[in-house]
Amino acid sequence: MRKAEERVGPASWPIVTRIVIEGGGVRDCRALVPEIATPWRADAVISDRLRIALDLLGGLLGVTREPT
Repeated sequence: MRKAEERVGPASWPIVTRIVIEGGGVRDCRALVPEIATPWRADAVISDRLRIALDLLGGLLGVTREPT
């Protein structure tokens, strides 16, 4: 878990834990991006951070190849 947290970074880790581990939704993470005022934009930022984080975790979990 520590390697995963280090790999995705402090901005994305709370989103990953809330959605992937706790089973929450994107809307549940809006408070994690307080700098974004509009809900639709916050949802877009959260979704993008989650997508990038999951891409970064693929190699660590053995589901994708590490980038060369």
